[in-house]
Amino acid sequence: MSGLSAWIDYFIKGRIRALRQLLEGRADASLLVEMTRAMPAIVTDGPAGLNASIKMVAPLPRRELVSRILKHFEEFTRERRSPREVVDFLLRVYYREDVLDPLLIGGLDIARGRTLENIRNTGRAVLLFYTPPSTSFMLVCRATVHESDEVAKLLNVLHDIYHEFPRTGRIRYDRPAYVFEVEEIWDKSVGKYGVRVYPASA
Repeated sequence: MSGLSAWIDYFIKGRIRALRQLLEGRADASLLVEMTRAMPAIVTDGPAGLNASIKMVAPLPRRELVSRILKHFEEFTRERRSPREVVDFLLRVYYREDVLDPLLIGGLDIARGRTLENIRNTGRAVLLFYTPPSTSFMLVCRATVHESDEVAKLLNVLHDIYHEFPRTGRIRYDRPAYVFEVEEIWDKSVGKYGVRVYPASA
């Protein structure tokens, strides 16, 4: 497997596999390793200084699907749901290869610290993923901060629907969100020594 397909397998198909493992009740220690593909180090520079922070991220839908997907989430969260119902919903509606854009990544900033200040000022970030024992990808990205638009609402509900909603029945919409538009993908896995896989090398 090479090129962009290796990234898709890692970031999108890998997330789908992990969620299916949860849904089927096969959660074990290996799931913790699998979830590292959702938690890169986000590296920024700017007024707050050179900074790296581990943050949870997720693939975003293709832009033309955001409104439709957000409506599905709003309808689903009108009543309390169990964790199993949430995972099933995510697999049916959101974590689908025909929905997600492998070059658009989103996340929330709960800390509102140095990462947020740097991205507001520079619009740039590097995301570094590492999944033991040997897989690593580095993404060079344009980065934007979103507050109160549909993308911000979607990323807030995507976070809370699993981490908060089954327990409290509530969704927050007040946290700033990031969108990372991928410009370059480098495979930095063991033995690769930094091979650019997107855009493909000439």
